[in-house]
Amino acid sequence: MFPELARIWHDEVASRMIRLVASAVERAQAKGTVRAGDSNLMAFSITAPIVMGVLFHELFGTSSPHAPALDKLASQHASMILHGITVDAM
Repeated sequence: MFPELARIWHDEVASRMIRLVASAVERAQAKGTVRAGDSNLMAFSITAPIVMGVLFHELFGTSSPHAPALDKLASQHASMILHGITVDAM
């Protein structure tokens, strides 16, 4: 049963999410607003911290002293991503 659930998760959720984000990165790269690089790897870099935060909450709950506030994690991560992959307008 688990291999089938993993395949469904991969095909219906994870792969679609990575393709969607990679496609957005590619469009921004084509416009020159995002640095050159592997759009697939960038998609993983963009999505992984949020996925990790959600998994942390699901596995350990919010009572852990290390549980991130997901809204703050998303805000800080968005700032880091936007300042890290965008091309400087100098």
